[in-house]
Amino acid sequence: MTTIYMTEHGVHVNKEGGTIAFKKKDGNATCLPSDYVSVLVVMANVQISHAVIVEVLRNNGRIVYLDKYGKIMGALDNRHVSGRNLLTQLDAYRDADRRLEIAKYILKEKISDEIKFLSYLNKRFKNEEITQVIGKLNIFKNKCDAQTDIASLMGIEGICAKNYFGCFQYIIKHKDFVWTGRKKHPPKDTVNALLSYTYVLVEKDVRAALAETELALDIGYLHAADCRKDSLVYDILELFRAGVADKFVLRCINLRIANAGDFTCEEEGCLMSRVFLKKFVAAYEDYVGDFNDSDSIRYGILQTVRKIKKMIMDSGEN
Repeated sequence: MTTIYMTEHGVHVNKEGGTIAFKKKDGNATCLPSDYVSVLVVMANVQISHAVIVEVLRNNGRIVYLDKYGKIMGALDNRHVSGRNLLTQLDAYRDADRRLEIAKYILKEKISDEIKFLSYLNKRFKNEEITQVIGKLNIFKNKCDAQTDIASLMGIEGICAKNYFGCFQYIIKHKDFVWTGRKKHPPKDTVNALLSYTYVLVEKDVRAALAETELALDIGYLHAADCRKDSLVYDILELFRAGVADKFVLRCINLRIANAGDFTCEEEGCLMSRVFLKKFVAAYEDYVGDFNDSDSIRYGILQTVRKIKKMIMDSGEN
């Protein structure tokens, strides 16, 4: 699965024989085999021909549209929801015990990843505040099994997130990046911009992995099923925030992949420059690898999605 990020305004994408041509405003063009392009991530004002859309869908690919802050606005794909899977998902959601079991698993895994991430960093920092937060996270993780409803679990999730993000002031050691707390919709500073963009890129990969499952995306278990969001996507995304997204953001900062001059921060939000956006997504692609590589992060996402599906489907056999 090859992901092409479209970060430059004015590009025209057309099908030419057995290739897909990406033509810039200056007339320069890049041609790729049509079966090579499976995911187009549109992050700029571009024109994609009907023939290209049909070709991508024929290859079981996706076209994902992001706004200027990196939020996914929508996607074109031909994913299918199995009727059998849908009924099993609904049964698991309506059964309070089954839903609670799946939700507990998701939350405990999320907290475990937060603990692992902070513990790994604190081997170097040896910060007492981080040590105390790790202890608190362990306590709340152990409390998950005793909870009897989703609201209580979400309360634990909120407390853990507050403590976890509170440690960022100790682990970000770059003078250009100052942590003032998690702010989103839209992000107001450079660190939050990096976090928000990265969460969206991981979300995109979670959605790609879910495409093979024939599961309904709007029936989640930790997050309530409603018409505002694809709850199952956000359930699974929780499993990759700390260990994948946050780790990548810290990597971007510490390795100087990102610098203050790569952003424009104004009252309405903080934006990446077009030049840096191209560099950023290239670094992300190198970081997560390919779905077909068993050593890659993307393969790990795919395996986790398959495990969650098995949990849901097995619950329907009880």
